[in-house]
Amino acid sequence: MGTGTRHSLRPVRLDSIDTSAPRARGNGVFRLSKGPVISIVEDVAAVRAATENLVKSLGFDVYTFASAQEFLQSQRVAETACLISDVQMPIMSGIELQTILIERGFRIPMIFVTAFLDPSVKRRAMDAGAVGFLTKPCNGRALFQLIQDAIRQSGGKAE
Repeated sequence: MGTGTRHSLRPVRLDSIDTSAPRARGNGVFRLSKGPVISIVEDVAAVRAATENLVKSLGFDVYTFASAQEFLQSQRVAETACLISDVQMPIMSGIELQTILIERGFRIPMIFVTAFLDPSVKRRAMDAGAVGFLTKPCNGRALFQLIQDAIRQSGGKAE
């Protein structure tokens, strides 16, 4: 089971960890981070690393995932305050990921990135509640603004 790559470790009291399976936000799943968690789903390793470095440089706690399936199987779904996802990925697209999250009761603000902008795909994502849609390579300032918007939308944490 994928757990993503964690990049902001802090000491934790083991007796305070909720070991129940993640459900829709608001279930009290324990979080290691003190700030909003940003999860990145991107199948291209170089793009994933570049996006991770950019988001970390903005001061956020970051988890990365190589596929939508890896993210869905992780314990990070419930604590993600903002999800940055590629649109076109093998097996499951970012749009399909958004649909599954909504079906499971997760209302994670999502930012989509794509190399191939398709207006109908963008409209579908935005109609389903996406915070924004960017083309690759992403403008750092635009990404930062969308992350801020997503965090405001989520209340700064997954609840």
